[in-house]
Amino acid sequence: MQKPHLYSGIIGDGQMLAALSARGELLRIFWPHMDYAQQLERFHVGVHEPSQPPEWFHHTVPATQTYLGESNVLVTEYEIAKLSLSVTQRDVIAHRADGVVRQMTIRNTGKAARELIGKAHLVTRLEEHEFSQAVRYIPTDQMTLHYRRDTHCGFSMREAVSGFSCGDTAEALPYDALLGTFENLGSDSALATSFGVIEPGETRTWTLYLAFGRNQKEVMARMNRLKAVPVQAWIEKSIQESAWFLAQAKPLRSGNERLDRLYRRSLLAFSLLIDRERGGMIAAPEFDPAWQSCGGYGYCWGRDAAYIATALLKAGYIAQSESFYAWMLTAQDEDGKWDHRHWLDGSLAPSWGYQADETASVVWGMWQHFRVTRDQAFLRRVYPAIKRAMNHVMENLDEESGLPRESVDLWEERFAQHTYSSAAVYAALLCAIEASCELACDEIERGVWRAAAERISRAIEHTLWNEARDCFYRSRRLHLRDAHKRLPAVDGKAIFREMDMYGYSRVIQSFDAVIDVSLLGLSYPFEYLEPFDKRAAQVAHAVREALWTPGVGGILRYENDMYVGGNPWILTTLWVGLDALRRADEKTADEMLAWAAEHATELDLFPEQVDRETGETRWVVPLTWSHAMFVLLMLERYGENEAVTAQPSVLLRQF
Repeated sequence: MQKPHLYSGIIGDGQMLAALSARGELLRIFWPHMDYAQQLERFHVGVHEPSQPPEWFHHTVPATQTYLGESNVLVTEYEIAKLSLSVTQRDVIAHRADGVVRQMTIRNTGKAARELIGKAHLVTRLEEHEFSQAVRYIPTDQMTLHYRRDTHCGFSMREAVSGFSCGDTAEALPYDALLGTFENLGSDSALATSFGVIEPGETRTWTLYLAFGRNQKEVMARMNRLKAVPVQAWIEKSIQESAWFLAQAKPLRSGNERLDRLYRRSLLAFSLLIDRERGGMIAAPEFDPAWQSCGGYGYCWGRDAAYIATALLKAGYIAQSESFYAWMLTAQDEDGKWDHRHWLDGSLAPSWGYQADETASVVWGMWQHFRVTRDQAFLRRVYPAIKRAMNHVMENLDEESGLPRESVDLWEERFAQHTYSSAAVYAALLCAIEASCELACDEIERGVWRAAAERISRAIEHTLWNEARDCFYRSRRLHLRDAHKRLPAVDGKAIFREMDMYGYSRVIQSFDAVIDVSLLGLSYPFEYLEPFDKRAAQVAHAVREALWTPGVGGILRYENDMYVGGNPWILTTLWVGLDALRRADEKTADEMLAWAAEHATELDLFPEQVDRETGETRWVVPLTWSHAMFVLLMLERYGENEAVTAQPSVLLRQF
């Protein structure tokens, strides 16, 4: 069964992560870590009168769905007109308990008494595997246990179980009685409970639990702990954790409550998508683990994370920023680079090509951390990694042009010498120079790095400016895909053939003149262009003219973008605002903030994209980079940019 790509809300504790639909359906559970295999196929909950089929809650359009105040507890409210019932569902990850707690309060809003039976149906996909699963019922714990190898999931409820079945559940669900099967091959189980007669105005509470562990004993112990703690205590713990996280942030008052609320919700989204144990962060909750529509999002990109960590840093989260860079030290390759993307244990995640800006972004981010904190101990700790990264950079400069050699662009779609990547490497070299000056070391290397930065600067200046469009080229030496099939005309200048070192013939386009929002990187964040350099304004004008979406508004990634239909992105639009603020253009910054706020979801989460026709949420929710750009722009526009006193080196708070 193909699950929807679009999530409504997420819940978690910095280790486990779960995603839900707008109808309150639990779609995915990631355990034991947020970047690990998701373990759920479906989890349906409903009620019915005797001799009647169940009314599944997720089939009902909810009246409302909100987070409980400024917390990560998700509340979904239903009205089941057929049965004259109102249902309030609260979903929470039990903090540091490897479990999900779902509590429902069912109220009879009609004028007649109703006898009700509750049914809950669980189908697991342990280790994202469809087969090789089994399930058994454990009477002493009134729990079904799903298991495959060393991944086990327990399913139980606080109320008395009146019926159960392991496997073959679909045929029994519409009837009053389940099958009572104690053990079976397969991945499905069902539990039932009797609510008895509910008089008009009366309520019943129903609480369901999922507990995860490596074996039956571990799951049973965790399930007992889940049940031993009152549900409200799990909810209060989650509320307290959210309050603790927000209390660390710089207070920000824009005068616009909607913007301020989105700022705080962005911080809470960070709290769910940062690995509390190791410090890495994922781009988004995975929604396409089979790679049917994309290459996946549940990984850590050094580039995205450098923006995210800088947003955290500037918002006051010194320890979280430091933890991230401490984790990045474990992920650096032996040759000094940071590769495309990583799992949260630091190992290399599936990759489709080297990206020069990934390594450069991490170095840039490390220097931003020091610029804010002035923490000498931090700088000394990361400097060896910076130096190794610079050795890698020096080995990957093109002798002919002076620019970084060809690599994959930040959108991961084309192979060339990219202007954005060149600006990132230029900035990284300058950051390394500053770091070596601060530590009074490596004077000889510093001179070499400075010469390389100056050569990149001259190359950008003299070879990448496009007079015809009053803008920089997006790239040079663009490798054309499938050129052997299309056989483009070769004129020796605009398009030419060359043989690579392995004997393959490549077809290369001299320059790529497409307007791309990443050209703003020359100004923000890499500061190659001074704020009032004429060319910075020309690039900003070209981006706005070429990429603003008629009608809906918002900024495309680049001209004729076709990814998911070619829509404006939240982060690209906010990027325009960040660039504008460098030139003291508050009007444009406010316009971009307002557009982003208008296109946040009902739960105040930022997607990756907005539909170019309808203005509705598209694709990934939430995208951590979108939230980072919003936080950065809010802080640039309304915050104070003074340095923050360095805190002791600590990881995220342990409990």
